[in-house]
Formats: sequence, structure tokens, C-alpha cells
Amino acid sequence: MSETFTDTSDAVRLWEQWPALTIEERVAQFKQLPSHQADEFFLSLEPREQATLLLTLPRGEQRLWLRVLPPDDAADLIQEAPVEERERLFELLDETTRSAPLVATLVDFTGLVLYFTIASVLLRGALL
Repeated sequence: MSETFTDTSDAVRLWEQWPALTIEERVAQFKQLPSHQADEFFLSLEPREQATLLLTLPRGEQRLWLRVLPPDDAADLIQEAPVEERERLFELLDETTRSAPLVATLVDFTGLVLYFTIASVLLRGALL
């Protein structure tokens, strides 16, 4: 993670405290950041941290934060989310981002993984 903040003492303080905070504390402190600091802070997080934070927010906020990301970063975030959340997060993207090649490939891949996982479970049940 790299700090890209300018005149953002609250964001820098949160950045320093981030690893030691619980998810509830992270969300509470993130929501207290002024919007320009929150934008930079969110963009500076690794995709896994972005996904974890995003999934704790209300759906409307999830849409806003997901749409802040460039398409390839949105794809990275969705890939880091739990499998059962990926399709729902994908639906929050705007049409242009959803049709981006990398994002579309990610969704196709996720669908195949789910298909073969379900097929495997069903076949095991039928064979036992």
C-alpha cells in the first residue's frame, strides 16, 4: 500500500491505524473521513481490503465506491470478494464497465467455476 494523500492528516492517521483495527472500527473511521480523503484512501487500498470494506457498506454506497474504480481495478476487487458476492457486485457496475473485456472475462470465469462446483457436488451426491 502506498500513501498518496495530500493535506490529509485524518487519512494518514487511519492509514497508520488500519492494520490494528477491527472491520467495524475500520468502517466507522472510514465513514468519518471527508469525501476527498475517503476517495484517495479507498483507491490506495489493495483489492482485498477494498472488497472487505465495500461489503460492509450499504448497497447504495457499494455502488458508488465500486464505480469510482477503473474497470481493471473493479475486476480485481470483485475477484477478491467471496464467490457468492461476485455476481451481485458485478451488477452494481455501470454498463460500460460491465462490458469491459477484463470484467466480462472475470464474470465468465466465475460462472464456469460456479457451474463446475455445483456439478461436482451434484455428481458426488448422485454417485454416493
